[in-house]
Amino acid sequence: MCAVNSAIECTPISDQNSLVNLRKAFYMHFIIESVLSERVELIPASSLRETIS
Repeated sequence: MCAVNSAIECTPISDQNSLVNLRKAFYMHFIIESVLSERVELIPASSLRETIS
């Protein structure tokens, strides 16, 4: 997760496609880490609704 965050910080704002992909990767990593650590309460409820729909 730290590596993805560092990549986001180093990516120029003009490269929107890469930033979107990196943010998706960061978010997926966050969800997986939350589930594995049994801390699913950290996942925002709005995200769960979007995934289920």
